[in-house]
Amino acid sequence: MEIKKDILKKLKELKNSQCKKERVHSHALLLLNSGRGIKEVAEIFDVTERSIYNWIKKFNNDGISSVTRKAGAGRKAILN
Repeated sequence: MEIKKDILKKLKELKNSQCKKERVHSHALLLLNSGRGIKEVAEIFDVTERSIYNWIKKFNNDGISSVTRKAGAGRKAILN
């Protein structure tokens, strides 16, 4: 898996995000880019290999936006 330098920089920044999804997905993609295998990355993050394949597919289709959290995502607040 080859990732362009500008995208690598953004992934490295997201590795320190407050959002767990951003941290995990970006770190997994960075590990895959460095030559780690899908099975090994799946074991590191305690997810299925299918999950890793899905993350790769979304990243290849949507780019960095597949890793970042979308506005309005998650449960809405009950109290104001």
